[in-house]
Amino acid sequence: MAQRAEEYLAPDGPLTKALAAPTGNLSVEDDLLHSREVHGAEMPAFNGIGDARSLARMYAACIGGVVTDSGEKLRLLDERQLEAAVTQRTEGPDLVLLGLDIQFGLGYMLNRGILAAAGLGGPRAFGHFGMGGSGAWADPDAELAMGYVMNRMDIGTTGDRRLYSLMKACYDSLG
Repeated sequence: MAQRAEEYLAPDGPLTKALAAPTGNLSVEDDLLHSREVHGAEMPAFNGIGDARSLARMYAACIGGVVTDSGEKLRLLDERQLEAAVTQRTEGPDLVLLGLDIQFGLGYMLNRGILAAAGLGGPRAFGHFGMGGSGAWADPDAELAMGYVMNRMDIGTTGDRRLYSLMKACYDSLG
């Protein structure tokens, strides 16, 4: 596994390329990543920046309605869209994420393969992990959504160990 990680994290490795952008200008060590310009830019699949509460509310709005600050009820995915999001669209090892068995629906990681082995909820649970170990997750059958961010980046690409512990505690509290 150590050799595989070195290959993926090499300067020309797939994970390094994915995390640093094609030009290599967005490395964790680079101040550009922390600039207002990058935070304000729209870069699909890269710079979703938010706090844990906002992530949890966004995922809750994917599986049911949430009341906005203005008092309106917001639902992001209707039942048909939710089913499309949780339907597995990939198969086999992820060619960017260290060859791990991570499966995707439309835009979301699914509770399959390595993530199911980690105990991330029911069969229709879905979410996504972010750069450095952050993550957000929803389980429509359990009516549960959560978000996790930390104040220190980690090398993690499939969530932080603390995220898994918190998710397990949430499910354990359901009885």
